[in-house]
Amino acid sequence: FNCLTYSVINLPTSFTACKSSSDNPLLISSNSCGGIVNLAELGNFDGSITVMGHKGGLGGDIVLGVTGNNTLANVSSLVLQKGGVLDIGSGYQTVRNLSTQEGALLLGDAESTLVFNMQDEQLLHGAMNLGNAEKTGAANMVLASSDNVWNLFTVQQGTLFTRVDYALSQSGITRVAGGAVLNMNTWNEEGHKNRTMHGNIVLADGAELTTGSYDEANVKLTGTLNVEAGATATVSGGKWTLTAADSNTLGGTLSFAAKSLDLNEHSAQYMGGTVDVVANTRFYSSGGAEDMLKHFNHINISARTTLSVDENHWNTIWQWDKLTGSGKLVWNSDTNHSTTARLILSGDGAFSGDIEYNRKYGNGNRRYQSYLEINGENAASGATLKMYGQGGNSIGSLAVNADNVNLGGLNGNAHTHVYAG
Repeated sequence: FNCLTYSVINLPTSFTACKSSSDNPLLISSNSCGGIVNLAELGNFDGSITVMGHKGGLGGDIVLGVTGNNTLANVSSLVLQKGGVLDIGSGYQTVRNLSTQEGALLLGDAESTLVFNMQDEQLLHGAMNLGNAEKTGAANMVLASSDNVWNLFTVQQGTLFTRVDYALSQSGITRVAGGAVLNMNTWNEEGHKNRTMHGNIVLADGAELTTGSYDEANVKLTGTLNVEAGATATVSGGKWTLTAADSNTLGGTLSFAAKSLDLNEHSAQYMGGTVDVVANTRFYSSGGAEDMLKHFNHINISARTTLSVDENHWNTIWQWDKLTGSGKLVWNSDTNHSTTARLILSGDGAFSGDIEYNRKYGNGNRRYQSYLEINGENAASGATLKMYGQGGNSIGSLAVNADNVNLGGLNGNAHTHVYAG
């Protein structure tokens, strides 16, 4: 071992650490119980390392402890099999092409940083408990453990896939840098199309968050979703469900190109910054409580794009502080419950597209109606409003809550009315 400096702690005599030639890997294993190998330096060692864990029945892990910084930078690949542990302490380490089996562990202090420099696609079945982590390199990295913990994980390059529910750290932040992708990978060989994910996701300018290529994929985020201030990032794929009380509070622009957005929580929810609708999509709330406020700071509907807001489960109050763009807004109020559904447009907007309001399925009580409310003179400035009621108790109602309201046009059938709110 003229290129390897190490010390051995509490290992039996059957411990093996050998590299017979430049073409063979360094194997670290034990035939009986666990123990610790501390690596101080690796010199010019550029082969692969496999930590095999214990082979016998006495139990215990084989811990590869690494001191210093970038001790493993030249290692071509690192494999942790069941019972194998990499402990980087409080250091800064870079590993190329690291893969782990179920039962393996990546370990580091709160100040630690582990950089995954992925040159080939790698699968991590083992858990990680680290201070900070980064993914670099163009190759894919796949998280297949639901027991991961970190303070900050930054996807700097390439794509980070999740293969199981709860693959992201619940208390930590997962940040996706510009040009990188976080893919929830809902369609795989197991046939899953649904994914539930906790943790807090932050998207930088040019980053993308996606459900994957399967159109019926459904990802439920129980943590927060943010786009950095001044940045524009994309959310794409199938169906997204948000349950956090507050999202996008950093104030960036979320370019929404997915199939649908479900604000599914039994209380008020707020979406800050700007949501730029760039593909035909649907917003709705499937929560199980009445009079839930779904509050958006700013919605922009791009040209040749339709946003459908469907109220057909509970009586949600949608409040938008600013509406801009030149696409089409369709509000389908099909509620048949015993409270009032509302879409409230406030502030100074600049929307030059069509607003289509469809009211259906009255419940027999005229005071429980559906309302489109305009609360500012220019809240729907330039928009052409088209109102359609079904008849009977299904009346389409426009409430004007300002002294003056500017519209590009107003049309309606016999089952609609306008009144001063």
